[in-house]
Amino acid sequence: MPDPDVHVHAFGKGASFCFVPGILTQSLTASAFTTITSLGEVTVADMEAAERVPRITEVSLVLTHGEVWSRLPVYWEERQVSAINTTTTATTTSEMAVNGCALSASDDASQGVETLMGKRILVVGAGGIGCELLKVLVLCGFRNLDVIDLDTIDATNLNRQFLFQKEDVGASKADTARKALLNWFASTSPERRAPSILAHHADVKSKTYDDTFFRQFALVLNALDNVSARQHVNRMCMSTCVPLIESGTMGYNGQVQPIVRGLYECYDCHPKAATQQTVAVCTIHARPTTMVHCVHYAKELYERLFGGEKREEKDEFAFVDAILMQQEESRTQTNSRDGVADFFDMAAALAQCLFHDKIHELLSMKSVWATQPPVPIPKDSIQRIAKQVTADATKGKSVNVSRDTPLSVEGTVSLFLDAFT
Repeated sequence: MPDPDVHVHAFGKGASFCFVPGILTQSLTASAFTTITSLGEVTVADMEAAERVPRITEVSLVLTHGEVWSRLPVYWEERQVSAINTTTTATTTSEMAVNGCALSASDDASQGVETLMGKRILVVGAGGIGCELLKVLVLCGFRNLDVIDLDTIDATNLNRQFLFQKEDVGASKADTARKALLNWFASTSPERRAPSILAHHADVKSKTYDDTFFRQFALVLNALDNVSARQHVNRMCMSTCVPLIESGTMGYNGQVQPIVRGLYECYDCHPKAATQQTVAVCTIHARPTTMVHCVHYAKELYERLFGGEKREEKDEFAFVDAILMQQEESRTQTNSRDGVADFFDMAAALAQCLFHDKIHELLSMKSVWATQPPVPIPKDSIQRIAKQVTADATKGKSVNVSRDTPLSVEGTVSLFLDAFT
């Protein structure tokens, strides 16, 4: 193994090393796409020796008595090196300077794809878009991936984020996605080499992920669900001249935006409304924690119960259709003509589903909670309150709630049922 050149970064944040002599300084200051031109006497033998170095992914720091003190990740980046007076190169490239950023493109498009597959790609976000994106990258043959995500897995993620299973609830999304992808290669033939995937369970806006970190990548792929993080990644890519592909979804629609400094507009080229807020659908339907969540949920529930909107199969409110169908079958079997009583029966069934059944379902899917877990309301309590509200409604009475005292659980259920009168 050739002796590497080593550079220790300020404040001990890390170290960089290079196995081709004389080009480390240029590599630290150039963007990922730049071809490095050697100013020294680099030989073909030097470059071939560097290519044979094993691609380790971790370095252990061992104390004098043999105890492992720490394990540090190793990030690899392959660079094209152009030696002076060399008449032939392995790949023909063209270079273009754009606002101080050096970009190189292969003359052969297929050759460029092969080159990109061997470079390091950063995926920011391992949620709904991130899971699909990681799957596609791995199946297409990309060999060096980093994924970063701050979140942990919630039970409500399992219906669409297919890299996660029930037993993964509460674990890091980035770490779990990495393990799931590598498991795909555990039973395959030796000829099919597993990709190198590094997971970061952290906030991409942390100071740890600075310009030096972003310059390691040939491409950054955003799979985020909030404006603030998107703006931060956009600015980091603009600063380091690393190409960025932005993506997002709204309902069943999706959009993709390529961002390259000096060539295409960036994410901040169009101002974002200061009051613009987006809320994940899974949060609204399973863990509403703010007044905005509850109001949004109530509006959707109202539209499903009384509106004439087109309904999609197996959406988040499919359970409402099931309750309505059961109530209709019950009325048909009993030949009931008491519309008021039937209406309250439907309200009571809906209350039991929302405040008891669905909470039990959520609890069964998750054993560890970062906050206090929800508590289902007992069925007999809901039925007792429903009988009282129904009796009061037939007498023309409404639920009497004082504005001077906090609402009790019983008062909340009473108000829900009374809303149907």
